[in-house]
Amino acid sequence: NYLTNENIKKIFDAYFGWKEIEGFSKIITIEEARENNYNLSPSRYVSVDEKEEFQPVEDILVELGKVEEERERVDREMKEILTKIGFEW
Repeated sequence: NYLTNENIKKIFDAYFGWKEIEGFSKIITIEEARENNYNLSPSRYVSVDEKEEFQPVEDILVELGKVEEERERVDREMKEILTKIGFEW
């Protein structure tokens, strides 16, 4: 996982703007923190209802096949070039 510049800006704006954003940030009281044993894990206070979408396995297998064919083509080309310059397998 990595943060894009857009993600960093959103975090910055929420934190320094003291903003509560549904599904992203929540402002809690000291009492709420105490009730949760001072656990400040975001998942304890912010619920995300987004469902992660996955690419169908069939599509992944098709793409994998294409990538494998490309890899084999590049391997053949590399071997030809290395043979031409005198490198033997």
